[in-house]
Amino acid sequence: MRVLKLLTLLLLIASTAHAQKLLEFRPKVIEVGYRGFTDYQTLYSDGQPENKFVSDQLFTVRLGVPLVLKEKTLFGLQLKYLRQQYNTIFIPQDNDNIYRYLNEKKLVNTGVNFLFQRKLDDQRKLTFMGVTELASDTSSVDRYSARYLLSAAYNVRKSEKLELGYGLIVNYALGVLNVYPTLAYNRALSSKMMIESFLPSYASLRYHPSEKAYLILKAQFDNWRFNVTNALSQEQNQLTLQRADFIMSLAFEREIHDWLWATAEASYVNNVAYIISLPGERLNNPIQEYKLKDAGYLKFSLVVVPPKKLWDKAK
Repeated sequence: MRVLKLLTLLLLIASTAHAQKLLEFRPKVIEVGYRGFTDYQTLYSDGQPENKFVSDQLFTVRLGVPLVLKEKTLFGLQLKYLRQQYNTIFIPQDNDNIYRYLNEKKLVNTGVNFLFQRKLDDQRKLTFMGVTELASDTSSVDRYSARYLLSAAYNVRKSEKLELGYGLIVNYALGVLNVYPTLAYNRALSSKMMIESFLPSYASLRYHPSEKAYLILKAQFDNWRFNVTNALSQEQNQLTLQRADFIMSLAFEREIHDWLWATAEASYVNNVAYIISLPGERLNNPIQEYKLKDAGYLKFSLVVVPPKKLWDKAK
């Protein structure tokens, strides 16, 4: 809902702006990044502090390989490895807290993304994406630790300043199936500014002061699941750790060399839900539920993009 409100505001801005053509930017093929939260806490239902997070860190490595890069056809795969780890201080009266377990474990998300894109003509293109990954504290793969996703999208360039995309996602994540439509809306506001959105995931405002520097203001809804094993004493089996956040972020991207970029991002996180559940359950059926204080985080990354000459040939 908040993403929709932001998009509505951006549409009002767009209706009064003198629009130019859509901004162009190269895709991120390789990324190495680190994200660290500022100090924050979980709270009891009465608002009293339960745990204090000394650190909540995420390390990211994405390695993309373009297998086909032609004028009308793009096909590639991307290997990814994400590792999240916590360090917390505990309130002693809590005898069975998930963070005691997470202090000793690392949550790992690793897998492969596939992308196929075909230009039908100068105005239309089809995009298909597949994802297979493991999200767990162990290396065992089963229906409650693996995620599989398929998506298809049809994009139409209505004019130099407007592109629309219509799609469908089928997502099977750790025992839960979701099927939902998507809408992409990209609109130029000026020669240096555009709206870029992919609903229901995010809406953003891009500002490119030059070809070598970008500013991106984004609102997004982030929802993830991890399999955790024997995490609670009363449940000595597989469980699912689920978290949903509304995130506002401001990112700065800067070219270091033609194909090498650096990014810095500051974000404010409003937690919507944080629970432990039995495998295959959704957010509305928790075993334990945690309330997180709003917090901010910083993220830094080095990114490799296709060389400009090669990318211009393939466009």
